[in-house]
Amino acid sequence: MTGKKYILDTCTIINFLSGKKNFFTNIPSAYLIGISVISELEFLSSKHLSEEDISKYKEFLKLITIFDVSSEKQDFINLITEIRKSSNLKLSDCIIASTAIYNHSTLITTDVEFQKVKELDLLLI
Repeated sequence: MTGKKYILDTCTIINFLSGKKNFFTNIPSAYLIGISVISELEFLSSKHLSEEDISKYKEFLKLITIFDVSSEKQDFINLITEIRKSSNLKLSDCIIASTAIYNHSTLITTDVEFQKVKELDLLLI
């Protein structure tokens, strides 16, 4: 496998699907693009989703991997709680950041708040 692994946060998904940002121009070579199940839940629970948005999202799902949260992965749970304690980010953002770290991936975001997580490989777009 060549290239890098990337995790997209919720704002990146929204920007991409709405056509505001083309993050693919910032990714020279990726062998995996994924999202946290938290981002999926945040996106799908938006009150402003149209049928077109949902259709685009279903096509988007064919291109990515969704990473879940499981209590069976105690080291992952520990990482989430440590990031929460040290960064003061929202719990959902801690889970997204932890997903990137745990999976040795770069997080792509427009949210500068993620800079609070020092161990996170971050690509701000």
